[in-house]
Amino acid sequence: MFYRAQEVEKMWDTYGCYHEGVFYMYYMDDFGHREEGPNKGISLATSPNGVHWKEYGLVIPIAKDAKWLGDGTIWKSPLFDQDGQFFTQFSEWRGPDRAHGKQSMFFAASTDLIKWKRLGDEYRFSPDPRWYRNDPDMASRWDSICTMQRDGGGLYGYWTATPKTHAGIGFGQTFDGLRFEVLEPPRIEWGDIPAMNWFEIGGMNKINDKFYALMGHIDINHKDSDGITPDTVGGMYTFIADRPEGPFRPASKNFELLTWQGHLSTYYTRYFHSPDGLLINHHATNRDNITFLSPLKRAITDRAGTLRLGYWEGNEKVKGKEIKVKATQDNTVPRKARDLQIDFLNQTFDLTQGIVIEGAFEQLPNHEKKDSFAGAGFYIEEKKEAGIAILVQNRSVTEFGHLSADGSDYESRQKIDRQLDIKTRCNFRLMIRQTLSELYIDDLLVQCYSLSPEATGRIGLVFGAKGAKIEDLRVWAMNFI
Repeated sequence: MFYRAQEVEKMWDTYGCYHEGVFYMYYMDDFGHREEGPNKGISLATSPNGVHWKEYGLVIPIAKDAKWLGDGTIWKSPLFDQDGQFFTQFSEWRGPDRAHGKQSMFFAASTDLIKWKRLGDEYRFSPDPRWYRNDPDMASRWDSICTMQRDGGGLYGYWTATPKTHAGIGFGQTFDGLRFEVLEPPRIEWGDIPAMNWFEIGGMNKINDKFYALMGHIDINHKDSDGITPDTVGGMYTFIADRPEGPFRPASKNFELLTWQGHLSTYYTRYFHSPDGLLINHHATNRDNITFLSPLKRAITDRAGTLRLGYWEGNEKVKGKEIKVKATQDNTVPRKARDLQIDFLNQTFDLTQGIVIEGAFEQLPNHEKKDSFAGAGFYIEEKKEAGIAILVQNRSVTEFGHLSADGSDYESRQKIDRQLDIKTRCNFRLMIRQTLSELYIDDLLVQCYSLSPEATGRIGLVFGAKGAKIEDLRVWAMNFI
């Protein structure tokens, strides 16, 4: 939403850091969407504020004999006060083709986060056969290290891997920031949650006295030969442990941290440490499969230890000129007997530039209505007399689906329950740029949703039959140039 790379075909797996007044965001180009040849390597964008980004370009090129490359994260040398070095990891696949070969990890070092020196093969990091598969195929992963401070010195490392005995991740420790001692993979205690058959780890962080892992998964049981189907689900999930080595268990609330159905619209949440607190970054993909850097978000935990994505106040810098609006019913649209009413705003918005809509829901139901819609929400026109409806059932439950402009023929596409305490009044924030949207309620992210490329800029407010209202409505244009 906030940034799209121009020098690569499709950016993927964003990760970053903050240092001395600058936000750094790295990404690779997605090899899976290149018609021929490997991806180019790892590229960089920088920002003075975490909102407005400038492309720098390629900083770590892929080796000439590698078929494709994966990326990791950034961490400081354990001796940073003496050597001033940052380290990063990337993986390279070597073999006869993209499906047959082996994946190993390599490292690079930098003192300015821009000029990176690839370290030699003596630092090459390959699967440990005691606990991890190392077969010459795509089923044996060894990629994407994220690190965390280790009590007593050094760092713990967690990475995408293929344990021999169970679906899980790689685990180890390092005292110099580069040579990792491989340890036994953490166990997963699934409880009542159906076990997943593979993971990618995006981040690990200690919050209060617990350890929070951000795990990526796509339900490949609902993929066909052409890829993702309308029933395919996936995204990022939260697992929690009492100790660094696990066992990990699915979060009891908001386990589905950032998920999707039918379209891989968001992926790969990563922790982003900033002087403004612990943030999370991720990318988003529109329905033309173009990938953008999403707005940075806060990592928020409540008293019960539930992790949620929250609005980061730094994103206020995206607001430009306020647009005066009012909502009226469009009497030119034929009305049918229906439960939903749409009051259209009196502006057609420039979604290429982007908008921010804020206000408050009043008199929302204090529970979910099973037989009818009693809340309020939004209608985003995608073509004449049809669009996307965002229906806020209550503070916790929101649905996304298709709706006709006369309020009829609603078809649900995705339902989100953030398992929040119910309130009849809550504030909202809806951000839309190009064909990507994000909805927040009381500054907690509800969902990121990709619109169709035909979105027209015509927006309405949706109401159910029981008296819910929208108050204090304000709209701003985003201030991208």
